[in-house]
Amino acid sequence: MISGIEAVFFDLDDTLWEVGPVIERAEQRIYEHLAAHFPRITQALDITAVRNFRNEAYAARPDLEHNLTASRQLAFEKLLVDFDYDPANALALTGIFLDYRNRVALYPDVMPALAGLRSMFKLVVVTNGNADIARVGIDEMFAAQVRAEEAGCKKPARRIFQLACDAVGVVPASVVHVGDHPVDDVQGAIEAGIRSIWVNRRGQHWRETYQPDAEVSDLTCLLYTSDAADDTPCVDLGGRRI
Repeated sequence: MISGIEAVFFDLDDTLWEVGPVIERAEQRIYEHLAAHFPRITQALDITAVRNFRNEAYAARPDLEHNLTASRQLAFEKLLVDFDYDPANALALTGIFLDYRNRVALYPDVMPALAGLRSMFKLVVVTNGNADIARVGIDEMFAAQVRAEEAGCKKPARRIFQLACDAVGVVPASVVHVGDHPVDDVQGAIEAGIRSIWVNRRGQHWRETYQPDAEVSDLTCLLYTSDAADDTPCVDLGGRRI
């Protein structure tokens, strides 16, 4: 049992949905838009080359590593300038990307788990990505959202977890953070004085020296029931109504 919990923090990408196909689809739509409106770019670069260009632009601005939206817009600006287009078009390109970036397919366990947990705990998003729960359509499930680009820092930094605590008026000792990433989510939570639950959807082996407080294969495992079978991998959070 993980006791004394008042708030449950959640990562988004690869915790509530699989992010790879989302980004791939968004970038495909961007490439199609470039082909239609900025053809000199796609005549010279295939989609892989455009991605490589973006990655190089990101690497040139490590000061913006916490802000993926600003980084991507700057990459679009540079791409447009390099091919003699107006860099002001980068804002619209970023908007198109964000539209598709927020079209996600939730894992089937997500909504039942969130619906069950929100009656007992304050639920908070803590994410390094630029998905927005309001645009995704799940904001009613959460008391707050803390994104790296607004926080000015990213997981595993202690500060982003503290900002999430401040947002709902809790102390780290009363929080458990749920996420898929061993460093950003588990190590980050541990170093912030927050307990952690590793979401291991792919049956991977834990390879780090530090340990999460629990491991689950999907989020419904957080909905502990006293009559669960002995071999059911559930986590008792000691839920109470708030």
